[in-house]
Amino acid sequence: MGHRGSQWPICSCQLSMREFRLRTWLMLLMTTAIILTFSIVGAAILTYRLPQIEEQGRTQAHSSAKRMARLTEQFLGGVEEQLLPLTELLANRLPQDIQSYLNAIAGEGNIFDAISVIDIDGHVKAVGLPLGRRAAAGDLLNADLSANRLFISARNISSHAANSIGVVWSDKYLSPLAGEMTVGLALHAGRHTIIGELSRHRLLAMLQGFGREGNAHVTIVDNRGQWLASTNPEPVMAHHNFSNLASFQAIVAGSALPSYEILGGKKVLPGGAYSTKLGWVFGSAAPAGWDHPNYRVTILLVLLGLIASIAITMMLAPFWAMQMEKPIRQMIEYAHKIAAFDNPDITPRHGNVTELNQLGNDLGIMGRAIREREEGMRRSEERLRATLEQTPSVAVQWYDRHGRILFWNHASEYLYGYTAAEAIDTVVSKTPLIYLDRQQANAFVGLLSEIERSGRPSEPGEYLLRRKDGALVTVLASTFAIPSDAGEPVFVCMDVDITKRKEAEAALIENEKKLLAIFNASPAPMSVSNVNDAYRLVDANAAWSRQFQRDVDKVRGKNGSEMGLWAEDMDRQRFLSQVEEAGRTDNFEAWLVSGDGSHLLCTISALEVNIGSQRLMLMMAVDITEQRRIENEIRQLNTELEDRVVRRTEDLAQAKDELEAMVENLKATQAQLVQSEKLAALGNLVAGVAHELNTPIGNALMAITTLNDQLAGFRSSLSTGIRRSDFDSFLGTVDTAGDIGVRNLQRAADLITSFKQVAIDQTSAQRRRFQLADLVHEIKVTLQPTLKRTPYVIESEVPTGLEFDSYPGPLGQVLANLINNAILHGFAGRDHGTIRITAAVAPHDQISLTVADDGRGIPEDLQRRVFDPFFTTRLGQGGSGLGLHIVFNAVTGPLGGSVSLDSHEGVGTTFVMLLPRKAPLSHVI
Repeated sequence: MGHRGSQWPICSCQLSMREFRLRTWLMLLMTTAIILTFSIVGAAILTYRLPQIEEQGRTQAHSSAKRMARLTEQFLGGVEEQLLPLTELLANRLPQDIQSYLNAIAGEGNIFDAISVIDIDGHVKAVGLPLGRRAAAGDLLNADLSANRLFISARNISSHAANSIGVVWSDKYLSPLAGEMTVGLALHAGRHTIIGELSRHRLLAMLQGFGREGNAHVTIVDNRGQWLASTNPEPVMAHHNFSNLASFQAIVAGSALPSYEILGGKKVLPGGAYSTKLGWVFGSAAPAGWDHPNYRVTILLVLLGLIASIAITMMLAPFWAMQMEKPIRQMIEYAHKIAAFDNPDITPRHGNVTELNQLGNDLGIMGRAIREREEGMRRSEERLRATLEQTPSVAVQWYDRHGRILFWNHASEYLYGYTAAEAIDTVVSKTPLIYLDRQQANAFVGLLSEIERSGRPSEPGEYLLRRKDGALVTVLASTFAIPSDAGEPVFVCMDVDITKRKEAEAALIENEKKLLAIFNASPAPMSVSNVNDAYRLVDANAAWSRQFQRDVDKVRGKNGSEMGLWAEDMDRQRFLSQVEEAGRTDNFEAWLVSGDGSHLLCTISALEVNIGSQRLMLMMAVDITEQRRIENEIRQLNTELEDRVVRRTEDLAQAKDELEAMVENLKATQAQLVQSEKLAALGNLVAGVAHELNTPIGNALMAITTLNDQLAGFRSSLSTGIRRSDFDSFLGTVDTAGDIGVRNLQRAADLITSFKQVAIDQTSAQRRRFQLADLVHEIKVTLQPTLKRTPYVIESEVPTGLEFDSYPGPLGQVLANLINNAILHGFAGRDHGTIRITAAVAPHDQISLTVADDGRGIPEDLQRRVFDPFFTTRLGQGGSGLGLHIVFNAVTGPLGGSVSLDSHEGVGTTFVMLLPRKAPLSHVI
């Protein structure tokens, strides 16, 4: 057992914590365990359940809003269905014929406040009012609603959707008939628009009657965030604008709602939906956190369970502690005897606790463990040797006094490349092995002799050694002596590879040299000060020395105040305060003093850094004196320029007003000239047709006159007796005169009919259905009197069946202008010429209409200007410059098509027009 009188070591330090009796400690332990366990379980329950409650509230809020929005959309859809039959009635009846239907739908005003039928010009043609207001219907007829935005919106939507009914809703609609704020519905079909007006208050009251689900209230706001209604009987935010709320913006944008929202100073769970018809936002909010009933109940139940568990534990803990204290006290008494080396033969009595029974058995084994301690120490020595053998980073070798290697661990094998079998028993003075040469090896053997003589280990030193593969390594080595079993010393050498560290140090030194070179070569004035030494200068670069005209060696060790660098000490204090507060400052402006006494305005930036144990401040001060002077001059110049600009702007504004007035006059003049040009063309047609009518009417008059003379002679012959030959002669004369009269009068009638249709089209510009071939024929007949006096001819190849729903007047004007343009310009100076009019079907329900001549053609440099107003090559010679301009405006305007030009000098000119069969409805002639 060893030294009997020895005692167990006792730590001299005393624990500062308070000591407790075993029973008290066990009671505290049990109470703490119960409280901690329930706290963890309760926290887990709350962590799991509370988010569930809030998510259920969030889902309930969203469901309430979606439900109300869905019911609203269904109700509005039903309202649309009530008005849709009116569109079918208007397709076959006049608006005044469906008055009874309008009154029937209006009824007693449960849904509609008014229903009006508006024609294409925006005039009210029929009005349906509730039973109590029908007497006022007559005052509303023929009211002009052409500028009404709901009427315009319905027409625009219908024009973009061919063969469909345009439906438009308006959330806030000021009734032009009743003068009250309503909800408007417009349906546009064909040539009529139906507008129904719903009472906004009744609609909102109906929506409020839908109620709420659970704890979620639904608030209705318009697309501008203004409050409209709420299912909350006591709305607290009726005058609040909701447009700035994140949930409102998310509902309008169709994006994800935020998790929480703050309403009336309280956090709520938001939900919402959007009405596409009215643009209303249905926002729903359920209480969040403690305001939610389920949230409060869950927390209170967990707290109640915790309090109950603490109370039950406090009642049961004393009983359980007393039961555990008895066997532990027996164990303590038995342990005291073993500590006094009084090994009792008996063991502690077994109880009901397995661990305490095990402890009693362990105390019985403790005596045998003490005897085995010495054997354990021997095994510990073997483990220490194994540790030295297996250490991964320290190469350990043992030498005798002659330099013979006795031990070579695995780390040495890895570091130097020699195995233990190769190294052990090698005498380094004879075989250097890891040393560079014999001289270095003999020096190491000499070191071993010095350690043996002095008894002191060698100081750690750096050595350059060689691996087996020839590579050099740098090691940090320390050597000391230990006794051996034979009594002679054994020298232990411990090596650590520092090759990579030395390389890193060399790289660090190189980087420091580079940084110092960059610092000195920088064009910006920079200095380094010691923060811990009152900001005294450590170093400064050449740019700093040049700018402030100071020798760095002379001012090193002084701060800015001591060397007189700052013009105002107050600026220095403010600068240092900013640096100390934030660790840096940027663009601090202050006046500094150069070595020659001159003052420099500088912008200063500084940064505090920690390098090792030092805290340094890197400061850069850039001279901006000249820059600031230039900026002041520029600022003064800008002020002067602004004054000049203001004066010039006033002059330009006056000139602009004068130019605008001149442009308006020019536009009015141009419109008058275009109209005059159209009337002049029509006048020419009248003159030509009148001249052409002279011939057939004169021939018919001559035939009738001759017939009258023959009739008078025939009558006188009847009184004296008529011969057969005279009678036959008279009949021949009647036949001849009748034939001449009929043919010439028929020709005059055809001319008058064609001219009448052309004149009507060009003066009224009404839209109608017509055949393109008929229109071309009428234009040819009308222009034929003019062409008869010229050597030019018109040929046309227009297939039958090309029907237009368009404006024949502008199209006839286009053809007449193109023909006249060819005669006036294309055939000028020529004794022959042919104009060809052709047409063909084009893609996208269009017709290609071509007017070509074989005249002189248009020069290439003039082709881009031919459609410009007042551009002509025959100014003063019969050309007004408006013919092709009228063509371009008519084709691209009411006809809704396009016109292109292809011309070559000496070959001729071709105009190609692509015209839709159905002209646009939106153009107003």
